[in-house]
Amino acid sequence: MREVRWLEEQKTLTLTGESVLECRYAWPETGQKKLDRYYRRLKGQWQRRWERELYWDACLDLAGKRERSRPFTPWTATLLGETTFQNEELLSLFLEARERRGDSRTLYGRSGDIWEVRTGAPVGIPWRARKKICRTLERREEGVLDDGYIQKTDRLFSVRNVCLRPEGLEVWYPQCTIAPAAEGLPTFLSKEVDFLERMCYTIGDTETT
Repeated sequence: MREVRWLEEQKTLTLTGESVLECRYAWPETGQKKLDRYYRRLKGQWQRRWERELYWDACLDLAGKRERSRPFTPWTATLLGETTFQNEELLSLFLEARERRGDSRTLYGRSGDIWEVRTGAPVGIPWRARKKICRTLERREEGVLDDGYIQKTDRLFSVRNVCLRPEGLEVWYPQCTIAPAAEGLPTFLSKEVDFLERMCYTIGDTETT
């Protein structure tokens, strides 16, 4: 499989000549038609949301600020991503959406995938493996977590909130679920990848971008 290429697009939406919403998009091109359709569709979903609903909300905010003679800060919406693991058998990457409404706090959302290269099928994580993964989580960065967050990690675990890296499985949790909003997406690493080896995948000879 060829190296994943990331495409980019940028738009500035205006109202009466004033910048209202700045949108930036990045999405992967893998060379596999099935996967490329999937990621183009995801990009399109975010684009429709941002260039319609979010744009309208930003226009209303601008109008309200003008009425009160207050300064307006353009809103921003960003879709970015990263290829975290790639070899002849597996491909893993994530897409992350960020919204900032003027001077307010940035909102984050992220979804990850692990694909089997030969078939283009998603690689599942067995229930038993999920339990082991949650028991072996190591924090990726410093930050404040809620009291008792450990009890939530198993219940809130989702296969859409993981990606594979050469050093293990990266796991994150949605904003405001196990930490204050300012912490964004609390991210952990688990070296519990035996389930992939039991499925006869090789975790080696990796390429990341």
